Amino acid sequence: MKKVFVLFLILILVLSLGSICLADTKEVNVILNREIKVTYNDAIQEFQNVNGVKVYPLSYEGTTYLPIRSISSLFQSKIKWDGNTNSIYLGEGDLDTTSSKIVSSFTKGNNETIKALLNRDIKIYYNNKVQTFIDATGKAVYPLSYNGTTYLPVRAVSNLFGLKIDWDGVTNTIKIGKEKEQHDSKAAVVYFSATGTTKQVAEYVKDETNADIFEIIPKEKYTSEDLNWNNNDSRTTKEQNDKNVRPEIENNIDISNYDLIFIGYPIWWGDCPRIVQSFIETGKLNGKTAIPFCTSGSSSISGSENTLKNYKEINWISGKRLTASRNDVANWVKSLNIKSTSESKENNNLNTKIIKIEVNNKELTVELENNQAAKELVQKLNSENVVVKALEYGGFEKVGSLGFSLTRDDEQIKTEVGDIVLYQGNQISLFYNSNSWSYTKLGKVTNCTASELKELLGNGDVTLILKK
Repeated sequence: MKKVFVLFLILILVLSLGSICLADTKEVNVILNREIKVTYNDAIQEFQNVNGVKVYPLSYEGTTYLPIRSISSLFQSKIKWDGNTNSIYLGEGDLDTTSSKIVSSFTKGNNETIKALLNRDIKIYYNNKVQTFIDATGKAVYPLSYNGTTYLPVRAVSNLFGLKIDWDGVTNTIKIGKEKEQHDSKAAVVYFSATGTTKQVAEYVKDETNADIFEIIPKEKYTSEDLNWNNNDSRTTKEQNDKNVRPEIENNIDISNYDLIFIGYPIWWGDCPRIVQSFIETGKLNGKTAIPFCTSGSSSISGSENTLKNYKEINWISGKRLTASRNDVANWVKSLNIKSTSESKENNNLNTKIIKIEVNNKELTVELENNQAAKELVQKLNSENVVVKALEYGGFEKVGSLGFSLTRDDEQIKTEVGDIVLYQGNQISLFYNSNSWSYTKLGKVTNCTASELKELLGNGDVTLILKK
């Protein structure tokens, strides 16, 4: 009889503990919201879970939630999960660089009502403090758990990171961005130099822009033998021939308080040194505007720019090969039309220009280069559209006369699909295949894949209508 009574007490105790453990979680109906678009610094974002599957915002009682890993990836914050204490630590652990990415367009889907857990048992730590979240009305909100993923209220976490967040009800868009008044927007010069030439140019750029300067220092220094490009077994030859090599960087470079970054390097084997990619892949440039500059005896900057522009999270502005001449650097900086970086970023004329090209009843979006020819083209389009009869040529381009001339800054480049170039100062070419020649690059088509562009242009001549 005593055994039965003891078992009865144990059963009551287990049930009581179970009810206590479950007291902080509750199953609720939420909306899997495929209609909400999220932008960060005006770039459209897409999110995925740890398995690479696309995920969407959740909506519950007027609050929008995003996966916490996507948020940490978006804000470039480290994240750590402690399963023993049901705790998530923001700013600690590993940096997730894959759970959010920039996409060129947003496709709206159908919403769906699903079941999720409202989880009051999860603790969120930031700066060693447990965080509590409230919605726009001051009501306490808690994490949601769905399909093994934890979701946090996007407004509360954005505020936690000191970011501005707005809701555009017309376009169903959550707009997240930096508070411009938080710090005086300045520029930084980040450079890598193996022989001292690029260092000298970087110092000139720093002086001309009133910027702060940082050097990328390799963990293993480059010797003269390493730099011997005539030796197929030299370190740099091997590195440049292997696109996956990422040399280690010795120092930590903090550019979190800078919006505009000049990044300088020597040209090695027609490209930027792999250590520059090591720096870029830290994610520290994500969401920022970057302008490359290079030094070289003969090679142009175009090969390295093609490499750099693969990093879509960065707003790249066309750069230039510079000599170790203060006048050369000063003239280049002046051509960028930027003011002292101690002034507000709104006064800088660095915003990427966009024009449209209509061809066969489809509008192509073209992101223009930041050069004199592109600026002159925009000025022309501000007053009127430009119609170009473009002829098929060479199996790689459509080319035709503009009817007027633009300032040339020709250099030998290898074009890619979608490139728009100025040829001989008064002709424009739209490439659907590759070619190497001396051009002034004007821009690139951003809303069309290579196969789509080839199909759109067809085999014959076309009419291009350039417009703002």
